[in-house]
Amino acid sequence: MLQTLLATCLLVLSAAGAHAADLDGRRTPNFLIFYIDDLGWKDTAHTGSDFYRTPQIDRLAAGGMTFTNAYAAAATCAPSRASLLSGQFPARTGYYGFAGLSLPRTRLRVRRVLGEPQFPSGDVTIAEALRDAGYQTGIVGKWQLGTTSEYEPAARGFTFSHVTKPSDTAPDDAGPKRIDEITKVSREFIARNRDRPFFLYISHLAVHTPLQASRESVRKHAARTPGEHHRHPLFAAMIERLDASVGEILEALTEHGVADDTLVLFTSDNGAAPVSSQAPLRGFKGSYYEAGIRVPLFARWPRVVKPGSRSDVPVNQVDIYPTLLAAAKVVVPEGKVLDGKSLLP
Repeated sequence: MLQTLLATCLLVLSAAGAHAADLDGRRTPNFLIFYIDDLGWKDTAHTGSDFYRTPQIDRLAAGGMTFTNAYAAAATCAPSRASLLSGQFPARTGYYGFAGLSLPRTRLRVRRVLGEPQFPSGDVTIAEALRDAGYQTGIVGKWQLGTTSEYEPAARGFTFSHVTKPSDTAPDDAGPKRIDEITKVSREFIARNRDRPFFLYISHLAVHTPLQASRESVRKHAARTPGEHHRHPLFAAMIERLDASVGEILEALTEHGVADDTLVLFTSDNGAAPVSSQAPLRGFKGSYYEAGIRVPLFARWPRVVKPGSRSDVPVNQVDIYPTLLAAAKVVVPEGKVLDGKSLLP
């Protein structure tokens, strides 16, 4: 009788075993990445903005480690996303994306499509590696890495996808940026997968131009005293709504009892657009001056990452792939070439 009971318990634990304890006594970690569109290195209060208010993002940063010298793999959206998911620099993926740059103090404007028009196939993404290790893998938001069936999220390792595109009819108060929709779907994904390990890639459309926010919010920020470097009320209003979304999604982790077992990363795909100063850094999105590629990067993992900690070591977003594999104790897929290194140390 006792042997039967023990065997039954083991079977139940194995089936639910999504969150079996690892050798250190911790449950198999979940992973959640906030990937913001065009948020500059200095566009949060935590990193030094003198006008934008980001209490939820600041709380996330304070709860873990701030990387002060973090870099995107590219200076524009699509190639950075390809690098994040592949763990490889654009020189290896061959995906350079769209280039449209106005050179300062000249009339010269460069508009070219460089590299492959679709996310390179045939290589194992971080979503595929984690899916094959038993993770539920989800993307909510911007994809931008191909539209045909062989390049869609389902073909690149995501067991769930809710891809959003700009729409003038979107119901939320940030209009085409679909912030409320992304928040709702992300919270639902967390609720569905609370009892099994998950990887959730939240790829926001905000704060990319064109800027959108409610009139009430814009008026509120317009009435405030402007900062020395940041003073754009519409941009401030948009960041405020994005910040609230981050807080609502983090709240879902707590509500469903998985906050302590979730490694949360917050970063941006590239530097800020010219609408937001990154002084004293030079340049902006699309350029390879410092402000075009330096981005905020925060990591929160309760009981593992010390709150309020900081690292000044230069890191790059291609380091995220090997970091997640190391944290999940998943071996690098056979034949996979990674350009980054694990950040766990």
